[in-house]
Amino acid sequence: RPYRMIFKDATVTDNVGEHLDIKGVYGRRIDGGAGILLCMELNPDKELKELSLETISNEVVTGLVAATYVRER
Repeated sequence: RPYRMIFKDATVTDNVGEHLDIKGVYGRRIDGGAGILLCMELNPDKELKELSLETISNEVVTGLVAATYVRER
């Protein structure tokens, strides 16, 4: 499962249902909302030129809250 952040209290978990005691899968509401955290490895031999977000769903609100780029030396 991907890690998700619950925006209301900044909790990070890979089991939102258990943390919030939510029963079932569909129709569950998360007070304050939640987002999926992604960690993507980049090729260290290439320079990052741009970052873009493309959405392909009409039923979901998609947004990029933040992006952090860390270069390890």
